[in-house]
Formats: sequence, C-alpha cells, structure tokens
Amino acid sequence: MAARLPVLETPRLRLRLPVDADVPALFAIFSDPEAMRYWTTPPMGDLTEAEAYVRDIHRHAEAGTLFQWGIARREDDLVIGTCTLLRIEREHRRCELGYILRRDHWGARLAHEALTAVVDHAFGTLAASSPGSGHRSSQHSRRSGRSSGSASSFEDTCGSDISSATRFRTR
Repeated sequence: MAARLPVLETPRLRLRLPVDADVPALFAIFSDPEAMRYWTTPPMGDLTEAEAYVRDIHRHAEAGTLFQWGIARREDDLVIGTCTLLRIEREHRRCELGYILRRDHWGARLAHEALTAVVDHAFGTLAASSPGSGHRSSQHSRRSGRSSGSASSFEDTCGSDISSATRFRTR
C-alpha cells in the first residue's frame, strides 16, 4: 500500500494513510456539522462509522480507486483533516480533489499547504497535466484557504467561499 499512497511532507504537515489510531481524530472532524456542511454525507454519529471509514480508505488505496491522505500536524502527527484524489477516471485520464479540515485549524492556510502537496503529487507522480475543460484552474484550489467540502459539490461551490475540489486531466 505504501507504493499506492506515499507520505507527502510539507513544512507543517505530513500527509499519510490514516490508521486505526486516527479514528477518534477522524470522528471529531467528520462528526462536526459545520465542517460537514458541504460534504456529500451527513456528519458521523459514532466511532464505528469512523472505524469503517478508515477501512474504506485502505480498501480504496489498495484498489487504486481513491487516494485519501490524513492531514497530520508534523509536530505531533495528529490528524486534523483529509485530502483526497477521487473519481479517478483512468480511461479519461482525470481525477478530482477534495479536502476537509478540523474547524479549529481553519484560516491557517493549512488547506493550501496540503492541497499543494497533493496537486504536486498528482501532476508529478500521477502525470496529471491540466484542469479539465470547464473547470477552474488548480491555482484557484491551491490558493484556497477554505476549510472543507467534497468533489461532488465542486460545481455548486467553485468560486464561492467553500471551493474545495477541482478536476485534473492527465496526459
């Protein structure tokens, strides 16, 4: 699995595969109604949902169908969010990017830092080349200080205060 989901490092963050020890942190993020406001699912109701979520993240990483990094602070490895490459369409050579951050980390440009690492990975290792036709540039998302959202809400929120995803085409 390490080959499918490498650890990505930034000055303040370590993006890595979430593990069972991250379940309480993920539950804190995904049970927050405000953070989940633009997500495609309702907030989590209990820890068992977060446990299942970690299992799903691993299953998708192993299958190569979705890559979801836990966004961890480098200082203590506490997961404060996730950043995801999803809707990977290999036949069309494109994917989408979504993210969420714990509310007490909003406004610190951590989303920008995490998104930059994932976009750089997508453009380099995964050979993504440019945003898909009709979508805003990756620079919009890369400048984003936004806190949460999902790729499915991209078209509804692009250009608003909640932009959280963009589509990339590969060569």
